[in-house]
Amino acid sequence: MLVEVPVKAICHGIDILINNAEGPPPGDLRNFGRGDWIKALDGNMLALTR
Repeated sequence: MLVEVPVKAICHGIDILINNAEGPPPGDLRNFGRGDWIKALDGNMLALTR
């Protein structure tokens, strides 16, 4: 809501939302654990459903 009001004053509305919190840590994908992937999914995808 904090962004919506100023955006509506300038534009006709919001057409797209870009959300990029973080990803898995840098390194070889084969070395990532389940916790690394869950943290990345939680930050980028699951946070939008809260």
